[in-house]
Amino acid sequence: MSNFVACYSVLNEGDFLGYSLESVLPWVDKVIIVEGAYKNHVPSNRGKTTSIDNTVEVIKGFLDNPKVTYVHASMQNQNRQRDQYLKYLETGDIMLMVDGDELYCERDLSFIRNKFNNDQGLTWMKIKHVAFSKDFRHHWAGYPYYKSGRISAYRYDADWKYYARKNGYDAIHLWENNGRGNGVTHHKKGYSAKLGECCTLHAKFLKPNDLLAIKDSYYYVNDPHAMKAMNLKRKYTAQEAVRMLAARDQRSKPALIYNGRLPKCLIDHPLAPPNGNYE
Repeated sequence: MSNFVACYSVLNEGDFLGYSLESVLPWVDKVIIVEGAYKNHVPSNRGKTTSIDNTVEVIKGFLDNPKVTYVHASMQNQNRQRDQYLKYLETGDIMLMVDGDELYCERDLSFIRNKFNNDQGLTWMKIKHVAFSKDFRHHWAGYPYYKSGRISAYRYDADWKYYARKNGYDAIHLWENNGRGNGVTHHKKGYSAKLGECCTLHAKFLKPNDLLAIKDSYYYVNDPHAMKAMNLKRKYTAQEAVRMLAARDQRSKPALIYNGRLPKCLIDHPLAPPNGNYE
């Protein structure tokens, strides 16, 4: 039976990281948390290499659990940052890539684990995201990963590293042979999960826009590949990114979502529906 490992790379995730950890810890074998700002992200993070909110304090509150490993790092970019948790994995581990504002229900984690354990040839899984907007009753249907999903789970191989895709910016996918081979997802067996089978619950857009901009302004509006994709002619400041995010909030049309339940740790959250039920 393979180890099931939740891997985090976090910065300024104090709002929801505790909830995220509570949602996954009972159902995984290990949790690896890499905390810190990328080198080229430090200026927008008030010159700090570590989180400027209570993220570190939240992490320390979980360190009594032997499943949890905490590492501080400030590498050059997102790929090198994520590589830090790969050092703690072994070939064959089922690796779940989790952001600090992502949560899972027990049934979703059980589906992922069972799918990999029942198919030893399976290498990756694409999972759809429900991105909450305004509260835990509604979601932003325009979120790209809601329709397309994101590859969030892998059967790890020690030869893999994170690299930008050669035909464009994509720091999510793993590559073989230190980037000189093919993207793992291009030639390995994978599975795209249906929304009714499992999903990632994403609280990103429930955060204050100022912190969201500090965390995300680099790879949304300051990365050259992202700028080209968005047809931006110049770099944006974190303050300008706040305004961009606020404009998105105005355009979004949240809708009642997902016939299910929230993770138990969120039932008493002020933004949650009564008793965690969706009607």
